[in-house]
Amino acid sequence: MSYTFNKIVKGSFDEVKGRVIEALKAEKFGVITEVNLSGTVKNKLDIDMPRYEILGACSPKHAYNSVMADEDMGAFLPCNISLNEKGNGKVKVSVVNPITYLQSVENKEVQSIANEIASAMKRVSESF
Repeated sequence: MSYTFNKIVKGSFDEVKGRVIEALKAEKFGVITEVNLSGTVKNKLDIDMPRYEILGACSPKHAYNSVMADEDMGAFLPCNISLNEKGNGKVKVSVVNPITYLQSVENKEVQSIANEIASAMKRVSESF
């Protein structure tokens, strides 16, 4: 089982990012963090790399239910989506599959929530 749902998407980086955000909204997820990895690498290491951003997505309902089932689940939040500029008008989008990193959590309620989130993240990855 892959730890991400991956897709190469045609369009400018900003267009693809907008489509990803809209797909998340359709699944009742919002973006609560944005990390500009390529900008940070340039600022801290003076290394140029293709545009690379990480979006931290959160569904308040799923987040609440997760931490109520196991208070340590906050360490796994939010769900990350990376956007990696590939050139020629293409962007690779990698959407986390939470089932893979929650396999070690021995809590049936958490596993059930992870399955719901994985289904939503798969729909997100297939929708743009």
